[in-house]
Amino acid sequence: MSEGIAWSHFSIPGDFGYRGDPDKLDIDALSKSTLYAGSLVDDLEKQHIPFLVLLDSCYDGKERHFEPTVLSAEATRNLNDVGAALRVMNEFRDTYPVLFSATPGKSVPTVTNPLAPNSPVNIGPLARRFSLIVKKRLTGGQSLSLATFLDDMGSATLDDVTTPAITHSKTPDGVGAPLLVPTAQKHLIDAITGSGTKVNICCASGGPSAKDASPTSLRMTGTLSLSGDPGEFVTSGKTWTLKSPTQPVQLNQYGPGDISISFGREEAEFDASFSTDSGKRFEVKFYTAAERYGMGSGGHAGIEITGDGHGCNEIVGSFNLTDLQYTPDGRISRFAATFVQRCDDSKVSAHGSVDVRLR
Repeated sequence: MSEGIAWSHFSIPGDFGYRGDPDKLDIDALSKSTLYAGSLVDDLEKQHIPFLVLLDSCYDGKERHFEPTVLSAEATRNLNDVGAALRVMNEFRDTYPVLFSATPGKSVPTVTNPLAPNSPVNIGPLARRFSLIVKKRLTGGQSLSLATFLDDMGSATLDDVTTPAITHSKTPDGVGAPLLVPTAQKHLIDAITGSGTKVNICCASGGPSAKDASPTSLRMTGTLSLSGDPGEFVTSGKTWTLKSPTQPVQLNQYGPGDISISFGREEAEFDASFSTDSGKRFEVKFYTAAERYGMGSGGHAGIEITGDGHGCNEIVGSFNLTDLQYTPDGRISRFAATFVQRCDDSKVSAHGSVDVRLR
């Protein structure tokens, strides 16, 4: 994500939840809760070693301009000039190569993995380009220089599935030196699995859910049934059924009308999140015109179904809450609903049901 003044680039960890107006992102708070590209590049430069950064993620956000409504025309020009200068800094023109998968304010879809074309898990566009380049060179017994790698990553003819990588960085000295060299020796791959157990709420002071930054977590029993039309992204067009006790179920409640339910562990984990359009208690009724949970506009209910490593940038959906119970102290002890979700501009939907109750 990025804010629309300086286009600062923030990569979001898997346990991140934002509460506030998405058009008024708090840069200082976000830099503490996410991976801020500016800090990453600064830390690498302090090591005085060559580096290459691939920001293989969306660069979503809305561009903002200062309008001369309260400020004078000169003050408005000055603030816009400052924003323009900060944008140049965030293009990393004076560093070792920094490559983006999208221009500021744009989203990019994940794509198939060329090394595993039948895998239901997609990868980022720069990862696909990286894989195509490396496979071609190393399987042919050729070394790969940084110069060749940068040329191929920015090539319009390399791949018809992805768009060229974007970079504003200068060409560093020594780009003809080998970047990767074929070898018969196998290399170890470090794999680090995320260990988060609850959502970390960022920037709570910016939104109506500030008081709900510390969730109530309850172990539940229940079932999530989910299926998708052919080509639907989150489900990969498959049918999924997750239920206790095979998959543990946990409900995190951030407010009377704000919950996220987790099913399972590791690659089988799915999350179903819902919120009301008012922030008040859920009611047994049909919630229409729902938008992405935690990122929607005011007056809209929230929904977000993720899993199998897949999620959406923008969501349009609805859910029909059919059974609901609260404990005397305001905790949800039963939640049953059917739902429909459509990702981004897709014409196909994911649909299913969730039914959980306190153990």
